[in-house]
Amino acid sequence: MKKYSRLKLVFLIFYLSIAFIRAYKVPATDDTSRSFLNGDGPSDVNTLSATQYFHDFGLWESKLRPIMGYSSGGATTDLKAYTHSPALPDVISGAWSLIIDSTNEFHLRLLPILFSVAWFFLIFQLYQSLIPNPNIAFLASTLLVFSSYFLAWTDSLHLHMWSELFRFIFAYLLISFYKSDTTSAQRKLYALTMGLLAVFMANTGLHLLTFSSALVIGFSMTHQSGLKKIFAPVNVFLGLCFVFGLFGHFYFNKLYFGSWELTIKDLWEAFLFRTNQCENAEVCGLGWKEFIQFPLIILRRIERYFLIPGPAIVVFFLLMRRKLKTENPVLLSYAWSLLVAGLFWFAIMPQHAWVHHFTGRDVAIFVGLTGAYGLTEYARILKRDFELQKLWPKVYHSLFVFYLVGMALTQQALPMYWRDSFAHLFK
Repeated sequence: MKKYSRLKLVFLIFYLSIAFIRAYKVPATDDTSRSFLNGDGPSDVNTLSATQYFHDFGLWESKLRPIMGYSSGGATTDLKAYTHSPALPDVISGAWSLIIDSTNEFHLRLLPILFSVAWFFLIFQLYQSLIPNPNIAFLASTLLVFSSYFLAWTDSLHLHMWSELFRFIFAYLLISFYKSDTTSAQRKLYALTMGLLAVFMANTGLHLLTFSSALVIGFSMTHQSGLKKIFAPVNVFLGLCFVFGLFGHFYFNKLYFGSWELTIKDLWEAFLFRTNQCENAEVCGLGWKEFIQFPLIILRRIERYFLIPGPAIVVFFLLMRRKLKTENPVLLSYAWSLLVAGLFWFAIMPQHAWVHHFTGRDVAIFVGLTGAYGLTEYARILKRDFELQKLWPKVYHSLFVFYLVGMALTQQALPMYWRDSFAHLFK
């Protein structure tokens, strides 16, 4: 990958330019440039509220629970903590505000931008570890770092940057775990590091639990046999770490509410709401029509976050599957695991997945892998068919390429590279 070092430096400068412009010029209240698709401003507003409360009253006043609806110097009556989602990102923001003694939005965004640099390089490192061909690995990384999936979240105050950073670290460690010798001390170190990370992930976002659990089982089924496909020692260990981390979240909820009874009641209400079982049909009205639409919803969200549109990813996956089925069945099995893990949240928490567009990003690693292999295979087919000098192959290939380029420009490049970033320099 050394031959790509200069390109990576150019990519780094480009993305940091966008990140700093957005951090300085685009507030959380911007309904367009920080919509649910482009940075999730509404969630950032909630994190700003929690951060201001932590800054004014300290982290322990609310037992590390984020307080909603508070502004510095404002009233403290009728405030409520948001306990349904793990609070680590809010606590990190609050701790950062205490360290720098500021709740200025730009100052707060400097910390996630700093850690996004690690995420940037980790994307390249993960695909380099996952994909044997360095050119395809670089292409997979490029597809992600130039997409709004990456660019829109690098300065996120809420959980988004942290959850993706943790996701990539965990996936990289899991790949490294199975590539290492079964008896090596290094493999044990990978397992212990994943265990520690699992505790942090459990306190960052519940969607990370479903993703990581499915990924661990999927990789285990690729490499293990018999009962170890499910109950391999590393699987059991990581499962216990996830449970321990999740218990920590609920324990702090218990400290906030004052009793386990109120904590369990709050948990049950959140579960019913997010699984489409609550009584208010206007809020939780997912019926069979909505469930039928889920595949289309997922495909639409892919093209809102990634350079390759959803339907094209389906085509590229079929091309990748045909290639890897004989050349690299282990990598194909990994791809299936990444796909299932990325979609698992839709099955576990359909109401939440339906409402929140950002759940589409859970397939990010799969999209990068599939997009790179698919584009490579499609370029070969394109060259072959154009050499045949036949009209119809040229027609449908031209339409497909026009579709790919058009979607990349209208859904990614123009919004993210201009409207939601550099254009703000002229406002």
